[in-house]
Parts: sequence; C-alpha cells; structure tokens
Amino acid sequence: MSLMNFFNDSAEFIRRPTTVSTATDLDIAAHSAAVNYNRWERVPRKHSTHSTICVQPNLTGTNQPVLYPRTKTQELESGKKKGESQKEKLLELKLKFADQSLKNMLEQEKHQLEIGVRLREEIKSYERNCWENASCSLRKFQRLETGIIKIQRNFTKDIEQEKKLLEEVKRKREFQIKGIQNELYQLDCLVEQHNNEYKKLLNYMHQEYPIKELIISGLERDIAELKMANEKEQKAVEQLLACEIMKYKQQWNKDENDLTKAICEKSLEMMPSDFEEILKENRILQKEINLLSKEQHQCTKTIHDLTNKVKCLAQSDTTSLRRQMFPEVFSPKTKCRPDFDIKLDISV
Repeated sequence: MSLMNFFNDSAEFIRRPTTVSTATDLDIAAHSAAVNYNRWERVPRKHSTHSTICVQPNLTGTNQPVLYPRTKTQELESGKKKGESQKEKLLELKLKFADQSLKNMLEQEKHQLEIGVRLREEIKSYERNCWENASCSLRKFQRLETGIIKIQRNFTKDIEQEKKLLEEVKRKREFQIKGIQNELYQLDCLVEQHNNEYKKLLNYMHQEYPIKELIISGLERDIAELKMANEKEQKAVEQLLACEIMKYKQQWNKDENDLTKAICEKSLEMMPSDFEEILKENRILQKEINLLSKEQHQCTKTIHDLTNKVKCLAQSDTTSLRRQMFPEVFSPKTKCRPDFDIKLDISV
C-alpha cells in the first residue's frame, strides 16, 4: 500500500498544471514538504530475545539424530532480511522517483523560465510598440494642431482678402451699373428718335410715296421708250458702219492683191527660169505635207481613241484579275464611308 501511495503522489505531482510564474527552489522545497515520507523512513531495529530450545536427538532404530528443517530464529532472520530488502527496494524506487520529479521540476523550471523570458520580451516589444504608436500619434496630433492653427490663420486672412475683393467688386459693379444706366438712357433716346423717323416714314409711305411712285413709273416708261429708240438708231448706225467697213475691206484687199501681183510679176521677171520649177515643186511638197498632216491628225485621233478604249478595258470587270478574283473587295460601286453624307428620300 505504501508503494501505491508513493506512485499516486508522484503521478499527481507530474499531472499538476503548470503556471506562468517561474519555479524556484522554494517551490521545490514546499512540494517535497507536502509529500509525506514518514511511511518510508528507517526505523531502528528492535533486539528481541528469543529463548533457545534445546532439542534432544530422538534416537530411532538406526541410531541417527532427527534434524528439523528450520528453527524459529532462522525464520525470523529470513523475514527481517526480506523486510530490509523490500525497504531497500522501496528506497531505491523512492530515490528514482525523487530524481525523476527533480528532473521534471528542473525541466518545468527551464520551460517556465523560457516562457517568462519570452513573455518579458513580448511585453517589452508590446510596450515599445505602444510607446512608438503613442509617440507617433502624439506627433501627428501636434502636427494636426499646428496645421489647424495655420489653417485658421490662413482662413482668417482669406476671409479678410475676400471681404476686400467683395468690396472692390461691389464698387466696380456699381460703376458698371451706372455706365449701363447711362447707355440705357442713350438707347432710349435713340429708340425715341427712330420711332419719330418711323412715324415720318409711315406718313411718307401713306401720303407722298404713291404720288412719287406714279412719277417714277412715268419716268421709267419714258426711259424704256428712249432706250428702244436708241437701240433702233444704234442698229441702223451699226449696219451702215458694217457696210462701209466691208467696202473699205474689199477695196483694201483688192489694192493689196494688185500690189502683190505686180510685185510678184516684177520679181519673177527678175528671177531666173529655174525658180519657177522650184516654186512648182514647193507647191507639190506643200500639198503632200498637207495630206500627211491630215493623215497624222487622223492617226493621233485613232491613237487617242485606242488609249481610251484600253483604259476602259483595264477598268472593266471582265479584264481586271483583281476584280474577277475578289469582286467583294474591288467592286466598282462606291463604298459608304463614315464621312459621307446620307440623304434619305422618303416619300410622305
């Protein structure tokens, strides 16, 4: 039972939950004090006095003494030895479990120390972060406070400037309103003047204009008659001038021909006889040149017609390879583009 109690105590100690605080020597001492080791302490051996029993040998038929297997003293000594061996084993077990519990406590101490150090570092880092955040927020607050003060100062300055500008604008607007009122007065005077002129024109239209219109129509009729008479006279004069000019031209041509004829006759008389043959040849050559020029003109005309026909054939759908192979792309119809204007003739 004592061994079972020791196992239970050690198991309870091992299963005990760990806390955040670090284990110290005082905690170990308190725990060792809490465990009751009185049951396994050494007790001094009591010296018991046993009465010796003298056993006389019983002689049998063989004359040999009868030996008992064990005496009471031997049994007691063996029992004591067994008890001592059990106590030693219990003490060994106790020491082993104490060593194990000490090792566990040391490990727990190390673990708790590590946790404490880690927590201390975390708390320090958290406090450092909090301090940095607080300092940053304080700096931001100070900046915002200075910014708000500057904004308020600028706002007051802007309000004063805007008030001054408003007063200046009011003065300018009053001056402009006065100028507009003067212009309006002048325009009213002009309107009255135009109304008076309009009234005069109406009176003129209704009273004087019909009479003057009749006079103007009579004068226009006279002008048209004078134009007709002038045109007739001009045509007669032009006909007389044309007749006289024709007479003068005929006379001029006759005199010119006579002079040229006389000059040619005189020049021919003075020239040698071979010159007449040269003149005849020149006339023949001139005729041939005229014929050739006519033929050349006809050839140029035919060439021009043929070139036009070739162009038409090149543009036609039957001779164009591109239009034959890709009629959708190279269609002769004009394509509708985005910049074209579309006119819809819808009959209503």
